[in-house]
Amino acid sequence: MLPYFLRRLLLVGLLLAGPCLSVRAIPVSDPVPLQKASPYAQYSRQLREKGLHETPGGRAWLRAGANALLDSVTVPVPFKETGHYAAKQATAQSYRFRLPAGGRVLISVLGKTKGAAPCFADVFELSGGDPGPVAYLGAGKSQLKLPAEAGKTYLLRLQPKLGYAGNYTVSITQLPAFTFPVKGKDARAIGSYWGVSRDGGKRKHEGIDIFARRGTPVVSATDGVVSNVGKTRLGGKVVWVINKNLQAVYYAHLDKQLVKTGQLVKAGQVLGTVGNTGNAKTTPAHLHFGVYRGWGGAVNPLPYVKKAVKPAPAVVVALQRLGTRGRIIAKKAVLRVSPSAKSPARREMPAATVLTLTAGTGSWYRAQLPDGTAGYVQAPLIEPLTRSLRSTTVKSSQALLAEPQPEATAIARLKAGTTVKVLGRFDAFLLVQNPAGQKGWMVRPENQYLSAAE
Repeated sequence: MLPYFLRRLLLVGLLLAGPCLSVRAIPVSDPVPLQKASPYAQYSRQLREKGLHETPGGRAWLRAGANALLDSVTVPVPFKETGHYAAKQATAQSYRFRLPAGGRVLISVLGKTKGAAPCFADVFELSGGDPGPVAYLGAGKSQLKLPAEAGKTYLLRLQPKLGYAGNYTVSITQLPAFTFPVKGKDARAIGSYWGVSRDGGKRKHEGIDIFARRGTPVVSATDGVVSNVGKTRLGGKVVWVINKNLQAVYYAHLDKQLVKTGQLVKAGQVLGTVGNTGNAKTTPAHLHFGVYRGWGGAVNPLPYVKKAVKPAPAVVVALQRLGTRGRIIAKKAVLRVSPSAKSPARREMPAATVLTLTAGTGSWYRAQLPDGTAGYVQAPLIEPLTRSLRSTTVKSSQALLAEPQPEATAIARLKAGTTVKVLGRFDAFLLVQNPAGQKGWMVRPENQYLSAAE
């Protein structure tokens, strides 16, 4: 028996055997739910079964994964980033991205082991409510391909197992959703584009024209079922193919039609040959290629078949600094949502603000402030904590804290009169080093500020 979606497509295809405009009434198919628990979900369940969810490390790991769905950076596509996981810290990264219509996304996550991602990778759709899972990277895999609907925002969450340490590189690349429909050609063969005026301005071109020699094979751009093989005044000899997403793909001006209505086809399978039948009889041979999607009718088919040519910026930051702390050297710097100077600000940071460098993309560091706020900072604005800014004397006895919080764990005791080296600041705290070489946080004395020159 045919798979359910193909039986459904065949029925729709037979109903569409009439005028081509009836394709506008095709409903958009419902998303297919995930049929199996993701590796992330399986690992979470194992933590609970072993009682590890009640340990500090287990609680931190589960909390990091949940928080990543609520707070994420926004990245362009294409995108590439190299980051670092520290064994003693439970962390998760999340990235928001969008694609235009007709795109697929290729997500690649590489680590120190070939062929397997160093972390769990789950993709969610953000549609106003809670993030909805749509795909995940399988165990032992490093790449994931999935279609992305226009106008929707997606979130990629990366999180390693407890105790994992090492670098990772994630890339998000746009791919065309369809196979190019003329064998041996690519987008350079397109001679007329979507929206060009036709018939003296009476109508717009609802497709693209791909020029090739008469008789060049025309191949199916997608898997599906042939819904109509016919002849029309404008299109001449035409073929319609409906895919599992109920998108109707239109091939016109054919010289020969080599398939039959109701036939199942695979992407790349020959449907006919290039010609100039119909209203193209006075023009050189070409394929008119169109895509019709649900109630919206015709859409621009170019993104469906054209490969993106713009690569992601190369990562040029110093990767050896990943996992270390740095401080702001400018009078003021901005922590941004995306690695772009035009991106919205998340936080303004005064000079000497301390942050942890977690990843690098292009000439930007992805950084995290001590309170957990994450974003991007231009690399030249950050220096390592290799020298002290100045020294200060502790006026009254206080704890040397692990974090810049009053309730944080005490590392040591700073006695009154102790001289400490000041390395940076965050809010009302100073990051200092005591005479024993221990680094931690102390309450900043009133009216003491650090400048970029210190």
